[in-house]
Amino acid sequence: MIKGDDLDMKIWKISAGYKTLNIDVIDELAPEIDDILRSISFAREIKHEWEPLGIHYEKDKGKHTDFPRYAPGRLVFSDKSISVLSLLISELVEFLPLKDEKYNFSFCNVLNVLDCVDQSLSVPIIKSNRVFDYSKMYLHEDMLKEHKRHIFKIPELIRTKVYVSDEFRNAVIDAGLKGLDFDLVWDSEFTKEDELEQQQKYEQYLADLERNKGPEMGWNTAMNLLDEGKEVASAHWKLKKDNKGELLVGQLTLNCEYEFAELIFIPPLLLDLKWHEA
Repeated sequence: MIKGDDLDMKIWKISAGYKTLNIDVIDELAPEIDDILRSISFAREIKHEWEPLGIHYEKDKGKHTDFPRYAPGRLVFSDKSISVLSLLISELVEFLPLKDEKYNFSFCNVLNVLDCVDQSLSVPIIKSNRVFDYSKMYLHEDMLKEHKRHIFKIPELIRTKVYVSDEFRNAVIDAGLKGLDFDLVWDSEFTKEDELEQQQKYEQYLADLERNKGPEMGWNTAMNLLDEGKEVASAHWKLKKDNKGELLVGQLTLNCEYEFAELIFIPPLLLDLKWHEA
């Protein structure tokens, strides 16, 4: 990775959140529609042959509709999202209208593919002899200094992952758009040496937690403590309830801070852990 002298760049992996509207394409398994959807997955230009596809969904009440959730790597934008972001990304994507009586949605077909991962430093996650993701990602900064960094795919994950710039993320936040999750994957100011130092601090933090923990308990006792408004932890996991009584699960990040999300279902892994009051 080249450390920038004049521009601190951050790249984020994006996905639709669980609180956003979930849509399906009508007859998506029909061969002709499946071919079109595969073209979107592989960043092929298809606007010249596009005919709006019908969609359906079950419940939209209380759901975010700026970035409906469809499938990994196949982004869907509302008209509002397009109006906010088109100036930034219009040369890198094509917007393909979808057909619905209530909402004006479009696929955002990302055509910009950048072979920008520094394989000498990055750490891939391999499944079935293919790159599934990266646990650590370093990018070639010289390929990201122009506008092409604002939204792109990479060849090895072209079907499932989409990446955006800090400017894209800031535009979404400033406009109050809802429904996209942002996962920071690269910071131009963060070197390999910084990574090693961060890992050491993280491991020391976990060791301190383990050394100073109180009496351990099983799942049911831990749930009783949560009902009393307390928090419980186990290694890098933490559980608490929000002000509505919903169960939240947190994971300790490498920055030694917990990131919480609503627990949709309880994985067996959590049931088997020993907990202590946090």
